Amino acid sequence: MEKTAADLRADSGLFEAYRCSPHVLTAQNYGDRVATSLFVFMLNPENRGPNFTWAGFEDMAAGRAEVDVFMCFGDQVWKRYGPLIQEDAVRSARLRAQGLLKNSGVETWLPLPAPA
Repeated sequence: MEKTAADLRADSGLFEAYRCSPHVLTAQNYGDRVATSLFVFMLNPENRGPNFTWAGFEDMAAGRAEVDVFMCFGDQVWKRYGPLIQEDAVRSARLRAQGLLKNSGVETWLPLPAPA
């Protein structure tokens, strides 16, 4: 049975080792970058499907960070800290997505006409 982030936090020595490691910043930076690059990509109407809404953007960014963050880490680090890394990447992606949506006001923009 795989350990969850809660299980790893309960092991204070392991959790402290993770919190003091550079892996925290890597995970947070990855989540931030996923949300930012996805936001820029989705600004182009040609990259959005018919069911896309900005209301679902935060979940989209968080899901992408959760699934892809493992690529930034070697097997030993991932096996030891994986759930904590995912948790930090997702939290960072959500925070960045919220900030991008709020600060850009993109949800209030008028849609552009379809290209001819």
